[in-house]
This record gives sequence, C-alpha cells and structure tokens, in this order.
Amino acid sequence: MLWTLIRADLRSVVNAVRERRGRRRAIGMLVAALVGGPFFVAASFAVGYGMARLGTDPVTVFAASFTAVTVVVLVVQLPSVIESFFADRRLLLLALAPIRPLDVYLSRLLLASRIGWALGVLLVAQMLGFGVATGAGGAFYVVGLAGLVLVVASAISLQVIALSFLLRVAPASRARDVATLVAALLGALLYLGWFAVVGGGRPAATGLGPYTEVGRRLGWLPTAWPARALAGVLAGDPGHTLAWLAATAALCAALGFLAWVGYRRAFVLGVGVFGEGGGTSIGRRRTRRARRDGAERPASPVGALLRKDLLSMRRDVRRLAGVLPSLAVAVVYPVLFSRSISGTGLGFWGSMWGCIFAPFLLSNVLALPAVALEGRAMLLLRLAGTPLWTLLRAKLSYTIPAVAVVGVPGALVVAVLHQATGAQLVAVAAASLWVSAGLAAIGTGAGALAPNFDAPDPRRAVGFTGVIAGNLADAGFLACSGGGVGLGVLGWWLGSPWTAPLVAAGVVVAAAGVALVVLLLAISMRRLARLDYGSI
Repeated sequence: MLWTLIRADLRSVVNAVRERRGRRRAIGMLVAALVGGPFFVAASFAVGYGMARLGTDPVTVFAASFTAVTVVVLVVQLPSVIESFFADRRLLLLALAPIRPLDVYLSRLLLASRIGWALGVLLVAQMLGFGVATGAGGAFYVVGLAGLVLVVASAISLQVIALSFLLRVAPASRARDVATLVAALLGALLYLGWFAVVGGGRPAATGLGPYTEVGRRLGWLPTAWPARALAGVLAGDPGHTLAWLAATAALCAALGFLAWVGYRRAFVLGVGVFGEGGGTSIGRRRTRRARRDGAERPASPVGALLRKDLLSMRRDVRRLAGVLPSLAVAVVYPVLFSRSISGTGLGFWGSMWGCIFAPFLLSNVLALPAVALEGRAMLLLRLAGTPLWTLLRAKLSYTIPAVAVVGVPGALVVAVLHQATGAQLVAVAAASLWVSAGLAAIGTGAGALAPNFDAPDPRRAVGFTGVIAGNLADAGFLACSGGGVGLGVLGWWLGSPWTAPLVAAGVVVAAAGVALVVLLLAISMRRLARLDYGSI
C-alpha cells in the first residue's frame, strides 16, 4: 500500500506538469535552476575543494553544513510539512479509506522531504569538492548522502512531533493560532541561536576562518554526527564511521517513531483543524460582529477588502505559516547586520544598504501573491462591478503598512547601533519608508501581471513572468532610489555650490523610480482587465 501511495504522489506531479499552468511553472523552475544553479553549485564545490586542499578538519567543515541544512529545513519547511501531513485535500480520502496510518505517515514523510533534499544539493556539491580534493572513494559519498537523508528526515519528524503535540494540548478552535505562533518563535530562536554561535557582537572575520570556527562550535550537536562519520571514512576507520552513522540513524528512528505515535493520534484532528473549513465557529462570530459594525457606518469597498485580507491572514494557516519564517528573518536581521563596522559620513549610508533585505523579502512574501490569493472571489468582484483600481488600492493599503512596519524599525535599529545622529535617524526613517512603500507597491503590481487564482499555496500564486518583472522593477526602483539618495548625500557632504544642483538631480532620479512604480501598476490594471475570470 505504501508503494501505491508513492506512485499516486508521483502521478499527481506528472499530471500537474502536463497541465498548461503546471508546464509553465516547471519551465520557469527549470530556467531558474539553469541560470542560478550552476553558480551556487560551483561555489559550493569550490569551497569544499579549497578547504580540503588547506587541510581543514572535515568535522568542522561538514558540521556547519549539516547544521545549516537542518536550520533551513526547520524554518522554511513548516508550510510544506503542514500541507503534506494535515492540509492536503487527499488526506480526507485517506482518512476514510482502509489504509494503514503508518503507510500514510511514511508517504507523507517522503513527500515533505523532497524540498529538504533539494536544499541539500549544495551540501552534496561541497562533499564532491572535498572528496575530489582528498581522493575519497565511493564510501565517502554514500555515507554523506545517507547522512543528508537522515538529517532531513529527523528535522521533519521533529516538526511533526511539535505539531502533533500542539494539536493534542491546544483547543481545536485555537490550534492554528498556537501553531503559527510557535513557528514564529521557533524561527526567531533558531536565527538568534545561530547568531550566538557565530559570535554575535564581534567584528566579522575574513576568509574561511568564520566557517571553520562555526563548525568547531557546532561539533557537539547531533547534526555533527554525519560529519564525524565522514571523517571516519577519510581516516580509514570503518568502526568509527559505522558507529557515528548508526548513532545518526538511531536518532532519526527515535524521532520518526515519536512523530509516528503523535501523528497517529492527531491525524484526523489535524486534518479537521488545518484542512479546509477549520475554525469556522470563530469566523461565524466575527462575521455577525462585522455585520453589526457595517450597519452603523457606510461601507467602504477598500476598507472591506482590507479587513478581509487581515482576517484571511490570521485564519489561513498556509499563508501565515509561509510569512512567519520570513518575518522572523526580517526581525532578527538588524541584530545580525549590526555586526558590521560602523561608518561615518558616506560610509554610514553605505553600511545601511543591507537594511533593504527585510522589506525586499517581505514584499515578495506578502505583496507579490496579494492579488492572486483573491482566488474565485475575483470573479465575484468583477461581477459586482468593483473597479480594479479599488482592488489595487485595497491591496496597497494592506501590503505597504505591513512591509513598512518591519522595514522602518529594523533600519532604525541598525542606525542606532551604528551611532547615528538625530538628523541621520530622521533620514533613515524616511528612506526606509520610501523603499518599503516602493517595494511593496512593485510586488503588488508584479503579482497582478501573472496571477494564478487557482493556486492554494502563496508560493505558487504568481507565474514566472510576474516574478521576473517584479525583480527587474525592484532593481530599477532601488537603483533610482539609491542614486537619488546618493546624489543628495553627496551634495550635502560637498556643500555649496554643489548642494542645490545635486539635490535637484537626486529628486529627478528618485522621481524616475516613482514613475516606474506607477507604470507597473498601470500595466497590471490593464492586464487584470483583459483576463477571463470565467475560467477561475
């Protein structure tokens, strides 16, 4: 029966690729992999090869790598784990079918692990580089691949244990909120823990020294056990290799058993909570309250759409779980970025460029799929005669404050840690608000260029064309904004008579960035007006 479930999952993937939208998505992913993949794979191979040629201890090298894969899986994989184990529509049929729950659990574990294995491609490239440099045999690669599989399975099992426990102890009506809150705390704690391990607060070292130092500090973690097994292979000690590999497999088996026990008891409950229709009682109570409020004051289409988006974000666990890891990164990033050496004058503004990462990340997570996540409601909005500009205004009213509320405080934290003056703090707040608003508007407009209204997952809600257009528009807007700020700061630094002309030139360049955003929104409105909503 397990093999039947696996074949069904594979067949669903093949059928999805055969469809027109699935074919486009597959082509887009293939193009992205061919464009960016070789560079990162070659870089990982070069790192492994270089460290081996320098005689670096393999334990310190691969302890950091295996731990990094584990951290990424724990933070990024939570939406996929929830989707695979609890929110997939097919689980409703599997719960009623005469199928062993163990077979369902194992097939779901394999389905959820595929993204973790894809993330491990860079680790495999690093192992290849290290193995080529040291002349390792085939056993080295077999042990490394086995360690990668066990580490990914252990991380996913740990997530299933946590979710199953929450479903058992939390009320069913609040299980979604509790799970997403724990996910946010987990992401923040993992990044803070990584920051503590790499030596937060001290100036960053250069070369490969920081990497090996991190590996030495992580040597006591269970994620370093596969690295010790690889070291045993290189040392020609089969007993040492088998001992550490067996310890890794035993830990994976223990976590898998605990996950299976918890999942068996929480399977049906989890499908009811995380699946479609979960938490309807809360929705009914709040709907009645919204009706009473609407009777007291005139209805605003923009306000109604904005409230709907806020409620959807809280209730839709897929969207919220996908946003929380990025939110944790954006919140913790100012602390990580404060390790940079503080600058003065032009150096200060150069050191502030890293603060763009937080609004850029949140704009891609929140703003890019904002229009597409309307789903079938777009047909109702169009039939009701809702203007497209009203829809875009509602989305902008939702995405711009959401991105700015994280981007502006983060930039101010970095500025304070860099000992900024009062005038610099005001300028940083204005610049970060400008960048956050621009990136959020670009994300909203780019998502409207190629929306996939049938996608239940926000990560698949925008086509490849929209993603590329958004990235290009982001680059153009940031170039114009950076050029405008740079000209203004340069004019202020040089003083008279250069101040007035350089500031004026900066305003013109920044205005070009605004024109780019307006142009993208106008094109998006025309694109939405031409879509056939009857096929949704």
